[in-house]
Amino acid sequence: MDTLDQQLLALLRLDARASVATLAAKLKVSRGTVTNRIARLEDEGVINGYTVRLRPDVVPNEIVAWMSITVEGNRTREVISMLLGEPGVSGLFDTNGRWDLLAEL
Repeated sequence: MDTLDQQLLALLRLDARASVATLAAKLKVSRGTVTNRIARLEDEGVINGYTVRLRPDVVPNEIVAWMSITVEGNRTREVISMLLGEPGVSGLFDTNGRWDLLAEL
């Protein structure tokens, strides 16, 4: 997966119902590029389905975990783009102090 794949996954995580045209415009690539990449990600099993996100109060007793993350070097943006493409990450926050990021899982 390259950076464009990670950006595409991040956009799909925000709105899996976004049109190919909207995704292409946001990524500044052609619609064909977006369509081909989505198809490849589905074929490779990176994308294995689409879902609906519910308000937190609709699904009580859901388990939530927090992970503190330290990023070595100047790779924070790279780490953020990778984590935003992960289905288990529901929130990502930058922090001051010992940890660089805080991920809600």
